[in-house]
This record gives sequence, C-alpha cells and structure tokens, in this order.
Amino acid sequence: MIDEEILGVYYATPDGEMASSKTLEYTLESMERGRYICFEVPTVEFWGMVFIKVR
Repeated sequence: MIDEEILGVYYATPDGEMASSKTLEYTLESMERGRYICFEVPTVEFWGMVFIKVR
C-alpha cells in the first residue's frame, strides 16, 4: 500500500544494454484497503532492481 506521493519509478539492471536506470511508466490505483502502484518491469535476464521515489 502507498501512503506517500510518488515522484517516480525507476528500473536498473546490468543485463544487456540497460547499464543505467530507466524511468518506468506507472499508474496509481485505489481499492477498499488503500492505494497501490502498478508498473511493468522490462525483461529480466539475471536480476533487476526497482526504485520508487517518494516525497
């Protein structure tokens, strides 16, 4: 669940040509229990890391 204001969602991996972090598109959704964030991670070959920046 997300209580803070989201400033951005980023993805980083050493796989392939993505040697630096990339900004991911995301949506903020709501349900009865609270708000949550949805995003799609690009292909993962070995490992990846998602960073969610909040205010």
